Amino acid sequence: RVENSLDMPDQLKRKVEVDLIDITNLIDEDESADKLKNSLLPDTLRFCMNSDKILQNRQERKSKLKSDKELRKRIQSKILRFVKAQDKYLHFFSLLMKSREFYLAYQDLSPQGNRKAVIALPRTSKGKPFIPLPGGAPSDFEFSVSHQYPYICIARTCGYEIGIDIVTFDEINKNLYSSESEFLHVFRSSFADCEWNSIMKSTNRLNEFYLQWAVKEAYTKLIGMGLSLDFNSFATTFESMHGLWECMKTKGLEHGIHIKGIVRGKDRIPQQFVFFFHLLGFNGKVKGCLCACTLAQPTDVDGAIMIDF
Repeated sequence: RVENSLDMPDQLKRKVEVDLIDITNLIDEDESADKLKNSLLPDTLRFCMNSDKILQNRQERKSKLKSDKELRKRIQSKILRFVKAQDKYLHFFSLLMKSREFYLAYQDLSPQGNRKAVIALPRTSKGKPFIPLPGGAPSDFEFSVSHQYPYICIARTCGYEIGIDIVTFDEINKNLYSSESEFLHVFRSSFADCEWNSIMKSTNRLNEFYLQWAVKEAYTKLIGMGLSLDFNSFATTFESMHGLWECMKTKGLEHGIHIKGIVRGKDRIPQQFVFFFHLLGFNGKVKGCLCACTLAQPTDVDGAIMIDF
């Protein structure tokens, strides 16, 4: 658990909780995903149910529901369609994390029967999953999910929107790209000039690229658009004149950093957001970074957002 906040009364803080899983050891032990296919999936998916059915049952106080066999088949097929074991496990744990969010929101559900169900959540028209109220409308329980091998994470808040993304600082594939510059320029059209200049001027252009990409992913998840929104349709400028990677090296290697940024775009009113960055790694080796994004509030001061891992 990591708390990134200054000394101030808890009632003035906005809290973001983050659960993070590293599946490296699972893949080492099950490289072909046979254990997942033959044991974990059949056992876990014994009871599957759509959230609306459980909430309807809760309101009407009916007896225990039966598992939705068709839903079980669809979930299992969706997970097993991936070729790589790591992708199967990432989507498996993503499913479990989203099911857990449902039970965190509805803690009065019985620990018997329904609580053991894997929950299929509804999605918005743009594909963002959400915790519904009885009747189907979105609740105030907000969450965002991201996965990039070997990490899966979920961030949750109550009453305000959140977007999260994970990037890993991978080296370029030299079988596909002759140089770092060739790789980076593939993505040039996704960035505004100000963002691209930060990448090109950085002492570590590849890591700066990954951080700038995480900013775009986190923001589009927050507004519920995801990859349906063109990345070149908006730009984020930060209050720091230094690049994101320079800020991380200077201030955020141990506990991460908060930094305010303004998002501007076509047909969009400029808005200020707070971005939180936390480096991920093991034994002192940095492997990637988590980026969380939430809308800035007039009452926010340094330390006003508390991030719990």
